[in-house]
Amino acid sequence: MERSSRWIVVAIALVVVAFGALLGAVLGANEGPGPLVASASRTPLEGFGEVAATITDASGKTCEVCLLAAIDEPQRERGLMEVTDTDLGGYDGMIFLYPELSSGSFWMRNTPMPLSIAYFDADGELVSTADMAPCADRDDCPRYRAAAPFAYALEVPRGRLGALLVKANSTITLGARTCPLSSSVTPPGHTGSR
Repeated sequence: MERSSRWIVVAIALVVVAFGALLGAVLGANEGPGPLVASASRTPLEGFGEVAATITDASGKTCEVCLLAAIDEPQRERGLMEVTDTDLGGYDGMIFLYPELSSGSFWMRNTPMPLSIAYFDADGELVSTADMAPCADRDDCPRYRAAAPFAYALEVPRGRLGALLVKANSTITLGARTCPLSSSVTPPGHTGSR
């Protein structure tokens, strides 16, 4: 084979490789940053389930999240006690589900990580929020009450409620009891109007 023919073959091979890389990037971009962290990268907290949810702010903008789920009394009592992983194993937070409206309070006993909490009523409408300080394993830890009875309470590492669109007049809608798969490990995706 002549020298010029070899260069043509090499050039064609490079074009094919470049086109393949470009096509892969475009196809990956069409998937976009998924709304949820990839299941393979999530590590469930032992003894807890998960639930997909959508948070909608007053303007209609939405945020899809994957949450650890505390659905029974032992899970609600344990919550995020002793958890130090600020990434929560790849979950966006923990949701506490109540079978009926509650007027109880939360505390941070034996919880070393500062948290923010959002309380929602039975219709999924935001009731109130609070930032909660870590507290050692003792009986006199402060209590954090909602402004009104609530059906759901969402805990996240302190300061992350805004990233999930939790603010005045936000709502939460619970979805599937398992979170859908996503190819992304980026923070929750936001959709809707900006």
